Amino acid sequence: MFFDGPLPAALDDTVKHSTGPMVCTAVSERAIILTPDCEIDKPKVSRWLVCPVMPIEAVAEDNRQNVRDNRIFSRFYLPPYRGILNECFVDFNQISTISAGLLVTVNRTVSLDDEGRSALYAQFTRWLTRWRLKAVRCPHCQKDIDLTATLPTRGA
Repeated sequence: MFFDGPLPAALDDTVKHSTGPMVCTAVSERAIILTPDCEIDKPKVSRWLVCPVMPIEAVAEDNRQNVRDNRIFSRFYLPPYRGILNECFVDFNQISTISAGLLVTVNRTVSLDDEGRSALYAQFTRWLTRWRLKAVRCPHCQKDIDLTATLPTRGA
């Protein structure tokens, strides 16, 4: 799920979680929620995992194709979508938690379909484990299999 829009002021939440006065500046940005749907529905889950969704222009021009091809572990490419979402990527290096109560009033702009979720999970696993895809030999037929040929990418 992608969200954007201003976060509400949640004084009650800040008081519960802080040990004293805190002054900070926050910037509202587009983000994707990584917390699974089944966890979001549980009342005891008070914090959700989120990642910023960054515009492709945040990457150097000569490296953008690598992002589009999901060749950079820490980034998951998102193609433009119906004028709602410009070409962008999820940056796993900036995973954060946020109080679930802060996300209740923001706008949900789009959700990943099954193919998109599978691709996200595959890229997230690659980022987390640093698993490098390379050719492997099939134990049954002894043929080499190029695992990069099935690397999850989503075209525009």
